[in-house]
Amino acid sequence: MKIKLYKRPGKNKKLINEMKIIIDELTGIWFTKHVGQSFYIDLYYQDVFVLYNKNKVKSFIIFTCIDGCITITLFATNNEDRNKGYGSILYKSFEKYCIKNGFKRFLLQTKPPEKFQNYNSTISFYEKHGYKVTKVYKELWENGAIQMEKNINTKNRKICTKIL
Repeated sequence: MKIKLYKRPGKNKKLINEMKIIIDELTGIWFTKHVGQSFYIDLYYQDVFVLYNKNKVKSFIIFTCIDGCITITLFATNNEDRNKGYGSILYKSFEKYCIKNGFKRFLLQTKPPEKFQNYNSTISFYEKHGYKVTKVYKELWENGAIQMEKNINTKNRKICTKIL
């Protein structure tokens, strides 16, 4: 296994094509069609952590920094490789990298499990990694969204000390 950081990989066609295969297979299950269309643009402005196994993309995290907080904008694992620990391995490496670079606060938004049953496992995954639901948005996306947050230190410091 190998984990690699790509900084704004919008022109990396090989990587984009491999990520698109995963997004396409998850569209309708976890993602809407909008995700498969917008991620092309996102990759010109956001970074990606990728987990490879046997030189194949197995899992990836697209992220950015908003208001001094690391914000995960998309996290996906190849459907056939779910529940093999790839997501946790990738997430732990990603978090370690972010903390090393001075970030103490992590945010993400996802679909509410009350409306989408399969998102119970998404929420459980993030809770297992220390996230808590901090906000519910009824007006976002088609059926609302929830915000989850993780603060590394107990003082809930909101400004990062070092920029990537």
